[in-house]
Amino acid sequence: MNAATPVAPVTGDETTAGAVSPAPAGAAPVTPASPPAPGEQRNGKIAWMIIGAAMLIGAGLGVLVYLRAADGSVVIAHDFREIRTRGANLDADGCVEASIEWFSTSCAAVGKMCIDAVPRMVGECLAAKDRAADCTKIGNDMKPSQWAYARCKALGIDKGSKKPVKESCTLAWRAYDSWCKSGQKGVAL
Repeated sequence: MNAATPVAPVTGDETTAGAVSPAPAGAAPVTPASPPAPGEQRNGKIAWMIIGAAMLIGAGLGVLVYLRAADGSVVIAHDFREIRTRGANLDADGCVEASIEWFSTSCAAVGKMCIDAVPRMVGECLAAKDRAADCTKIGNDMKPSQWAYARCKALGIDKGSKKPVKESCTLAWRAYDSWCKSGQKGVAL
């Protein structure tokens, strides 16, 4: 080197035009970005195809469930009108039993729509006529759940029955109980 030209010491923090600062000890050297390898590009495309397919399938299932639920609510609304007509000729116990039978044999809705409709089905049937005599006759002095279970057991529905059948039965009898306790104004849903 020439003594006339001063050279500044390189500290690693500064770069001069065209010079690359040295890498810290133990780090891989910095190289310019290179295009991805063909395998890496294909993996990204496959991932996006899988994500797109999953979204398409999910949207299709969502539309299917919505359409079936919409059809089920129309069917249940029709069944409410029908049970109200039948309720004029049934006693209160007959209304409960008809609602349980409707759930077990003829409810065509999906999922929990049928089980959620059972208390209202009982209420629609009971609303067809005055049930004051039936309400005084039941004399419910037990907890509603115990009373409902005892009534279901008398119909042959007990702990060994399938869960939806047990649930529909206890909901139906509890609806009858709440109908009477509300002064025949409605059922607790």
